[in-house]
Amino acid sequence: MIEVLDSGGLRVAGYGVAALIAILVGVMELHSSSRKALRFWPAFWFLSATLIATMAVARLGGIGELLADLGRETTKNRGWYDQRRGVQAAAVITIAVVWVVAVVVAIWRVPPRRRRYLPTALVLFTVECFAAIRVVSLHQVDALLYHRHLGGVRWVAIIELTLLSLTIVAIAMRIPRHPRTPLSSPMVIASI
Repeated sequence: MIEVLDSGGLRVAGYGVAALIAILVGVMELHSSSRKALRFWPAFWFLSATLIATMAVARLGGIGELLADLGRETTKNRGWYDQRRGVQAAAVITIAVVWVVAVVVAIWRVPPRRRRYLPTALVLFTVECFAAIRVVSLHQVDALLYHRHLGGVRWVAIIELTLLSLTIVAIAMRIPRHPRTPLSSPMVIASI
């Protein structure tokens, strides 16, 4: 069981499930009879699905590790490998600050008609920031994520699976519990 939780395959599957649910919600909003009245925005779901699918492909292909290795080789070739930690620390701090500012501004400034998209947008942005921090590959962060375990599962897997679960829940919350049928719409009921 521990190997399954710590495997990249489970995380790729999680991204796939999240992308499929986002497509489903987008299609449902696209075909919603009350779309104009509620100001639905199906493009958000399709863009989210594309982003999530891209993350799945990147996870499957090990793109994050390749980018980290490329950065490592570049710093060695340019002769500043020994000074990289300061740059990496600044990058991690910058990503964290951008995340905090973006979350605060989003909660404060997103208009009420778009609030239904906020939970998904915030968790997706968090997933992206987490991926960016992993790519920066600061030694102290890597030591925590890849060499520390909880119940035999690496922290990187626990955090990513938690974020994926939150993503799936945030998207699934937008699936209508009782899809409207033409006979149950308020216009039809009011005319009876």
